[in-house]
Amino acid sequence: MKSIHPPVRLNKPETKVLAVYYFISLFLTKWAGKALLSILDVLLYRERVAALRYEQIKLQNTEILEKYENLTKNIGDSELTNSLMIADLENRIRNLEADVIAKEQIILEKNKANNIL
Repeated sequence: MKSIHPPVRLNKPETKVLAVYYFISLFLTKWAGKALLSILDVLLYRERVAALRYEQIKLQNTEILEKYENLTKNIGDSELTNSLMIADLENRIRNLEADVIAKEQIILEKNKANNIL
């Protein structure tokens, strides 16, 4: 038959604990601390690498963003310039049409005067 031992409780002052249990608990605590330290080292290394990559990507995107802003500014300026040029061309066309109409009137009047003579 198996003899069942009750669990050892370290937090009761009346319980006598064998020294081996203290050593085992110290060993496991130290081992868990080392495992946690290695995990934290890996996590911190990955965080530093990610921060460096982020800075590199940020610099690359800064150049792209500046190019984009310059392009949109140039497009906005060119749109403004184009609209001003279109308005200027429309005014020129109106002026030319008015000149043509005026010259046609002059030609018609001269033709009438020539016909009368």
